[in-house]
Amino acid sequence: MTRTLVREFEEMLVQLVTVTKTEEVPEMPIEISKVLQQYEEVFEVPTTLPPERKHDHRITLALVSAPINVRPYKHAHYQKNEIEKIVKELVAT
Repeated sequence: MTRTLVREFEEMLVQLVTVTKTEEVPEMPIEISKVLQQYEEVFEVPTTLPPERKHDHRITLALVSAPINVRPYKHAHYQKNEIEKIVKELVAT
């Protein structure tokens, strides 16, 4: 179902979609399960930074470089005002 809401200078397109999950997740093959168990420490989620290496990769900036002049938001003024209003409401709660 798609509906367009119009208020003064503002338009919104609202679309409601029903999502149903019908397919089942296949079971993992035994071979893959064995490899995962054998190399369990390799597949753990890292908790620290990687060790220091001989060569660290860096982005070297020019000595007199200035920040790029880019608009911080690419929203129309009425959208920006609405976003600010929603953020204020969220911060207040």
